[in-house]
Amino acid sequence: MARKTKAELQAEREEAQALQEAHEFAQYPSRLMAALEEATTQSNYELEVRNNQFTLRDRDSRRPETVFLTLTHTRDSREALDNLEWNLCGKADERAEAARQRLARETALAKLTAEERKLLGL
Repeated sequence: MARKTKAELQAEREEAQALQEAHEFAQYPSRLMAALEEATTQSNYELEVRNNQFTLRDRDSRRPETVFLTLTHTRDSREALDNLEWNLCGKADERAEAARQRLARETALAKLTAEERKLLGL
């Protein structure tokens, strides 16, 4: 079997990169809509549409951070979407941890007797 030349290897890399970019381009609209839906329904973001851009503000953040997203797949819009998805994942983890703690607290309180509840002022 013959070895590949540098030019052939470079052409293969470029082809693989082009396929990756085409895949990202095709997935961008569905990722964008899913992220916008989660941000507005689950994660307390405020959504506005201005100048052909989606503007998101996190209402829970101490430092109001604004995210700008467009329907057009560009490097900047992809990076902004990646950052938004990262933040949404972190918020989902926080919600899951809060739910776990709430369940643990309720389970512990359910084990108390009436006298223990009275002594604890519950």
